[in-house]
Amino acid sequence: MKTILLLLVCGCASARELHAEPWIVENGKPRAEIVIATEPTRSARLGATELQSYLEKISGARLEIVSEPTKQSLNSIFVGESEAARAAGVKADGLARDAYHIVSGPDWLALVGNDLDFQPREPWARNHGDWAKNREVIWEELAGHPWKCPVGTGLYRDYSKQLDIWTFDHRGSLNAVYAFLRDLDYTPFTNRGGFRPQYWPHVAARGIRESHEEVWREDVWLSSGKGGLHHPGMAHLNPYIISRFWWDADQDVDVLLAEYYERFYGPAAAPMRAFIEHCEREYARLASDGEVSRKALDLFAEANAAALPESVYGQRIALVDEFLIPLRARSTQMAVKRPEGLPEYRIIDMGKDKWRDARDNLKLDGKLDDPFWTVYDNARPLRDLRATAGKPKLQTRFHVRWMDDHLYFGIRCELPRGETSVIGSRENNDPAIWQGEHLELLIETDKHSYYQIVINPAGAMVNIDRGVSKANWYGWSAQAEVATHVGDDFWSMELKLPVTSSEEDPLHQIVMCNEYFAATPY
Repeated sequence: MKTILLLLVCGCASARELHAEPWIVENGKPRAEIVIATEPTRSARLGATELQSYLEKISGARLEIVSEPTKQSLNSIFVGESEAARAAGVKADGLARDAYHIVSGPDWLALVGNDLDFQPREPWARNHGDWAKNREVIWEELAGHPWKCPVGTGLYRDYSKQLDIWTFDHRGSLNAVYAFLRDLDYTPFTNRGGFRPQYWPHVAARGIRESHEEVWREDVWLSSGKGGLHHPGMAHLNPYIISRFWWDADQDVDVLLAEYYERFYGPAAAPMRAFIEHCEREYARLASDGEVSRKALDLFAEANAAALPESVYGQRIALVDEFLIPLRARSTQMAVKRPEGLPEYRIIDMGKDKWRDARDNLKLDGKLDDPFWTVYDNARPLRDLRATAGKPKLQTRFHVRWMDDHLYFGIRCELPRGETSVIGSRENNDPAIWQGEHLELLIETDKHSYYQIVINPAGAMVNIDRGVSKANWYGWSAQAEVATHVGDDFWSMELKLPVTSSEEDPLHQIVMCNEYFAATPY
């Protein structure tokens, strides 16, 4: 059990201070409580909830959130301004923009920032219902186009387009909470990583120039996913431009960039400039247009060849090269046409009205006996992909359904009568699953190859993204629901797989297999 100790610097300790051990959590038991104001700001309330949540993830102990110190706990953590924090001498008065206090006493810790409850400008989507029902008309009046994802719908591709709506926030005490968690070597942020180079120098410069007199504070994201956290060779340009424009919002971004390219990339300045500007201009199409992604890689290859590998410039380019591994795989995959002669299979759309009675009582139990599966019984057998192979002795048959942005797979595998299934593992993401009976779904798209889902009769599941480096294989989750059932001479499985509509990676081809043979439907 992880124990969290606050090291408190103090002078002569009183008897009470010696008695009250300064523990937040000790041996899995809470020794402190989180104190907020009776009417806290939104950011303080969120900060307290985040602190409670992540301390529980670290230690297993859940601290109570109260509005004043109680006798139930020896120690207090003040989040945001409150009567208790002020009584301890900690106030937000005089704090500069985005500043905060992290102060400790004999039996308390204060995490106090300069908070502001802001009034958002409309339209402000408070929930998904607002997005879909109540804000579309207002949005169209303000933005001049329908309420849709501009990239995903192809509404426009110009990332230099000025956005029409701004919202501003400030989270001083929340910043203090995250700083404290960061000092514990624990970060509440997790991510999986993007694959497109994310360069926004012109977008960032224009945004700051247009808004610097109004914006009190900005959140800065280096890039989405692991691009920012793990690839500074690519991601450093955006915060560099942002920081320079905070000092002078009226400067010429192209002059600043010219200096950057020359000094940072030396002999490779011109091709790196062409590469970065191409990635910024064509960001949306890098994921869906093979020619655009190939041009980006060709421009980068020119830059890579322009600097000696052992030079400082070559080493800097090599850091960008590390990020481009997934993009190269995507570009190669986009260039591959769907092979001719692949068998077709009809996926039944259960969202249609004619299947209403069959779909409403679906229960994922692995038995495949609900009307959802039986009303249109088109179970197909799998066959061995090898031309010389005969018909498998033990048949595997499957159904596929579509409903509400989910694919449903129903698969039934025959077993020798009287024999029990060999179970390799009962834990998720355990490689031992391959030591026993299992099914594998290999999901390939026209942009990514490939995702792998492995399921065994015990309901254990392994999720792997084979399209990334081996170290990140298990970083992907299918977010699937699975249920299994074992009979006398078979076992069966029902799988509910969410599919997100995306122009980047639409589902394209699905191949299934089990431990005996790679297979496709007849």
